[in-house]
Amino acid sequence: MEIRLHGFERFGNRLQRVGHLRAWMPRALDEAVAYVVAHIPPYPPANPDSRYRRTGTLGRSITGEVRSPGGRYIGVVGTDVVYAPWVISSERVAGRGPQAYMHRGRWWLFQKAVVALGPDVASILKRHIRDRLRSS
Repeated sequence: MEIRLHGFERFGNRLQRVGHLRAWMPRALDEAVAYVVAHIPPYPPANPDSRYRRTGTLGRSITGEVRSPGGRYIGVVGTDVVYAPWVISSERVAGRGPQAYMHRGRWWLFQKAVVALGPDVASILKRHIRDRLRSS
């Protein structure tokens, strides 16, 4: 499962002035991805009525990375845990999900959490762009 934040295309002309993206964009995206991963909501408290023993696997599985397909840079945050869509997704993912009724109101939604961090991600990227503009 992954969410992609878009909207930085409008900076294209300005980015051309600040030099080759390969020199600084991976570092900017690394910082933004690390920020998102660090700010994913914590596990909710265990349901006191449940006998299910929690393992913490889902929380540990949420990771991020920067990919560079075809010369573009993409920051990806997600999990490969197969049951994640039934626990934290607001939509179907690979035929699984959305969030099951027993998790609604207890577990946060991945898409909502990541989108809420969008302004902070934009600030991180803008700061890197400003720094690059000042140094060029």
